[in-house]
Amino acid sequence: MAEYSDSVYKYRIAMSTVSLLYRKGIVSEKEYVASDTIMAKKYGIYLDSIFRNKSPEPLDSVSLQS
Repeated sequence: MAEYSDSVYKYRIAMSTVSLLYRKGIVSEKEYVASDTIMAKKYGIYLDSIFRNKSPEPLDSVSLQS
């Protein structure tokens, strides 16, 4: 169980970086979704896991700071 928790932690760290890139406009929504699938497979997270970030927050609901 600890091994899966470690994998979830690493996945969430990776996806927080991708999410930041998306909110800054560097990564498109399509790239975000592709990255999510790649990271889930890399870290062994089930594709239907509750821990996945399947879609990014809409850009109009987050405050962008430069």
